[in-house]
Amino acid sequence: MKGRTAISNKLNAVDNTASKQSIAIPSGQPKHITRLFRQILSQLNGIQLCEQDTHAILLLAKNLNTIADADKALDKGGMVLTTKSGYVQPNPYIAIRNKAQDNALKLLRQLGMTPAARLATRAKPTSETQDELEAFNND
Repeated sequence: MKGRTAISNKLNAVDNTASKQSIAIPSGQPKHITRLFRQILSQLNGIQLCEQDTHAILLLAKNLNTIADADKALDKGGMVLTTKSGYVQPNPYIAIRNKAQDNALKLLRQLGMTPAARLATRAKPTSETQDELEAFNND
């Protein structure tokens, strides 16, 4: 019986310096998704991206589109529906919208597009910087 092939312990290097121009939307996407993708990409100004981010940006665009579609359906149909048997129930588009909002928020966090995510990525002062600051304040 032949054993498994050895797996290298080295990590594959990822080029994190990909420019936004090199990040392209996968082909075959509807025009409105492509438009959202480009809008999101333009808002990621100053954030280092790599090709692997393409899928997260695409998923974010699709979730934002789902939110907009669900909102339109809720505007048209209302928050509650009455079934044929007379029961009143929440419109199913509420759950669809809420799930898409949760997914979009997770993706926004991953891409550093929320206030908390931006704060977490800021550099924290080192002890050397702290020493220089104290020396400046003591003068």
